[in-house]
Amino acid sequence: MKQQKNIIMERKNWIGNMGNRGGSISWIPDERTLICKQCGSEQTFSNKYSYRRAMGISRNPSDLSNCKIENAGLCGKCRRSAKRNWDNVTDEYREQCRERSMKYWSKPENIENARLEAIKKMGYSSLEEYFQSDEYKSQSAYRTYRKAVDKRSRTNLKRCRPDEYKRWKNNTYDGTNYETGLTIEHKTPKSVCYEKGLTVSQAAHINNLEVIPMKDNIKSFKEWEQNRKIYEKMYGYNTYNKKFLIREEWWNK
Repeated sequence: MKQQKNIIMERKNWIGNMGNRGGSISWIPDERTLICKQCGSEQTFSNKYSYRRAMGISRNPSDLSNCKIENAGLCGKCRRSAKRNWDNVTDEYREQCRERSMKYWSKPENIENARLEAIKKMGYSSLEEYFQSDEYKSQSAYRTYRKAVDKRSRTNLKRCRPDEYKRWKNNTYDGTNYETGLTIEHKTPKSVCYEKGLTVSQAAHINNLEVIPMKDNIKSFKEWEQNRKIYEKMYGYNTYNKKFLIREEWWNK
């Protein structure tokens, strides 16, 4: 808290030395090159408003509540790589973040812009071009496969483990209960089952299912991917993938 107050005071002094009049930041010098306080690299901004955001300066210097103190003075690369300490974040702040996110993504134009940016990074100039590509057809086939696996997984869980199905049904993950909301985990991920050419019945087999919270689901997937990369380096891609299919025939157990 003391360090935070010192940063605020330094920023107030910095704002005061800029020559602003009447307590507002209506004027910022033409010099808009930031020297990163972490890596020392220089970053020049195209306008004063981008520079002001990077420095964490509020429009109203008397109200610094909207300033990002932790990332102020960092270049773009360091800001992106900065780890946020969510342990010290209040529940009120979490709720504000969730509400802002829901409000942003509730607007169709924001969704459309995000889709356009994504396909441009993939090398396509328009949605029409992307929809006609082989890549889209492949992803569409995977989405169909994934939905079929999810549907069959719910059916198998309900029939073979009714108690677990009831537990999942009563506390299903809904996007807000990250810590406690339950999901139907596939021990071997659906994406891998699709990649290996497994059928929907094999991917959704009861021996491949487990009911766990969303937090553990994501952690489990990351660990699985990490171990996969290690074994592929140890045995080679082709050798590992052959051993995978022989060793993991859970549908025959």
